[in-house]
Formats: sequence, C-alpha cells, structure tokens
Amino acid sequence: MRGRFCELIAPKLKHLKSDLFLVGMFSLMDAILEIPMGVVVEGLAFDPDVKGQLLGARSGHKSELSPVYDLMIAREEGNWEQVTAMAKKLDLSLPFVNRAYTEAMKWAHEVTSAIPAEDQPQPRPAVS
Repeated sequence: MRGRFCELIAPKLKHLKSDLFLVGMFSLMDAILEIPMGVVVEGLAFDPDVKGQLLGARSGHKSELSPVYDLMIAREEGNWEQVTAMAKKLDLSLPFVNRAYTEAMKWAHEVTSAIPAEDQPQPRPAVS
C-alpha cells in the first residue's frame, strides 16, 4: 500500500514513479525480514536518493525524499497536522493526498485478496 500511495502522488512531484514506489515498498522491508535496512538495500541498484531515504528514515536523517516519506507515514498514522504540513511542502492538495491514499488502500485490498484463476475451486461435475 505504501508503494502504491507514493507512486500515485509521483506525477505531481519531480521524482520518478518507480523511485517513489520503491521508497514505499521497501520502507518496512527491514522489519519484515528482521534484518537491518543496510543489508536489505546492499547490492541493489537503487537511485542514490531512494537508498539514502531508506537508510536514513529510522535514524531521522533527512534526504530529498523525506517529505514524501514523512507524508506517507503521517497519512498512515492519521497525523493530520503533519499530513497538512507535508502536503503543503510538496505543493499537494489535501483532497489529492486523500484520494491517492484511498486508491492505494483499494489497490492493496484487491492485490492481497485476488486468487489466481488456476487456484480457484472448480465446480464439481454433477453425480448421477
């Protein structure tokens, strides 16, 4: 969901969709894998801004992508004061931010609840 949210706001920003998607997608990867973020991104050919944001996020180190990251976290936590401040800093309207967040939630639900056709239960033939 974080990746999709960042991707949806990207057209209004100067960063590539793929870079912002990666920031969102990998933002919890260290917690999921239970390894330091430095190990997660080691050897990955990420844009230096993406790598810098992922490595500095937990320590409070700011990068060019920090306002996007901070907006993502604030919206997720419902910290409306911070959402307003970051949206203003990024020159994004609050309705746009909220639509992107709602769309990202919808997308995440669809992706996680989708069952591939080959894995769906098939109807049994009628027994005579």
